[in-house]
Amino acid sequence: MLIFIGVISDTFGINGAMQFEPSPDAPETLPEGTVVQIGFSSAFSRPYSVKSWKLTSGKIIFSVIGTDTPESAKSLFDNALFIEEQYIKKNYKEDYAIADIMGCEVIGLADRQRYGVITDVWKMPANDVWIISADKKEYALPAVEEFVRNVDTGAKTILISLPAGFFDAIEA
Repeated sequence: MLIFIGVISDTFGINGAMQFEPSPDAPETLPEGTVVQIGFSSAFSRPYSVKSWKLTSGKIIFSVIGTDTPESAKSLFDNALFIEEQYIKKNYKEDYAIADIMGCEVIGLADRQRYGVITDVWKMPANDVWIISADKKEYALPAVEEFVRNVDTGAKTILISLPAGFFDAIEA
C-alpha cells in the first residue's frame, strides 16, 4: 500500500535535487535505491529510485535517478511523494505508524464508553496529540502512556484511561 509523505515544493542546488516538507509519517532517511512513487495521486504516480535523501531544517532534500538538472526537477513540482508502507516512520511505544491509528475508535478502558475516532495527529515537541472527533466536537488527547493503554490497529481500537471529566475540560 502506498502512503502519502509530502509534496515536492522546490529544487535544491544545481544537480536536480528537490525538497519537500514531510508529513508526520515520512522517514528521515531512505537508503539509496529505494523506490518512491511521484505523481498527482498514488494511482497516477511513477516509480523513481532514490539517489540521496536527507532531513535538514524540517525539510527533506532528496534526489532521484533521472533528475540531474534543476529543469528536470522542476517538472516534478507540486507532485506528491508516496512510499510503500514498510518505509513509514514508526511512532509511539507500540511501534505503529500514524496512518495505522487514523480512524481507530477510542474506547474507555474502565467503562467501555465510546469517545469517537482519531481524525488527526498533531506533532508536538513533548508528545503527539491525537484528535478525537465525535458528535460534531473534537477533543485533544495527549498520546502518552498514562492515558493510552492499548492500541489494536488490526481491530482499529484504542483503549484509554482518563481522569474523570477530562474531555469536559479539553476540547481541540
